[in-house]
Amino acid sequence: MKKISLAGCVIIILFGLDSIPALCRTEFDIIRLKDGTARTNVIVYTFFDDHILGICSTGNISIAYDTIVKYDRNKIEKVLLEIQENKVFIKEQQDKGLIFFQGKWHTASDVAQLTNQQTIADMAKQQKQKEEKYDAKLEKLVDSQSTNKATFKVIQNLKDGLLCSMGEWVYGTLYFSGEICFVESKGLSNQTVTVGTVLTEPLYWAGTYSYTTARNENKTVTRYYIDRSLALQYVKENQNK
Repeated sequence: MKKISLAGCVIIILFGLDSIPALCRTEFDIIRLKDGTARTNVIVYTFFDDHILGICSTGNISIAYDTIVKYDRNKIEKVLLEIQENKVFIKEQQDKGLIFFQGKWHTASDVAQLTNQQTIADMAKQQKQKEEKYDAKLEKLVDSQSTNKATFKVIQNLKDGLLCSMGEWVYGTLYFSGEICFVESKGLSNQTVTVGTVLTEPLYWAGTYSYTTARNENKTVTRYYIDRSLALQYVKENQNK
């Protein structure tokens, strides 16, 4: 039994089955046999002189041509003719020094340029995915230490925000004896909010804030924003500082 030489066998090694221009892998919905049975969802991957090899819905198959009904055998013979024609065409392109790449024939220099462009595109895609993963990690970090509603009192106006005392409920009474924090937001201008003002706002964690007291003591407290996007932006820009 002589195995038909299929054009594109070298291309299989270089580019994989899905980019082969020759019909080295052919699909048939059904192949009916003379004994009344049929094979469905057939993929033929080898054509011999007297039979075909492939797989179908029930597993591996080997079917002799003389067992196939005439109509379906004619379809297979048509495929064989196309393979031979394709073989000639591929040989002509290869003799010209062309390479089959991304579904088309190209010169070697074109393939090099396209490969470089693809590499750049892949790198950009990988970078975008890396940034998206990083942003998701930051969002999780910020949200895990934030609150949708907090009551706090302004105890000092600073040049870049408000120093506040968090409210705590004790037996039904609100006391401002909780955590000292720094609230920085365009929505809460320290020029319009006076000391003693009580506010109820969402607070989004943004790391820490350091300041010097009137007694020349250095203090570090939690930094919050009332705007989540500003908190995320601040954390992203300052997480390595």
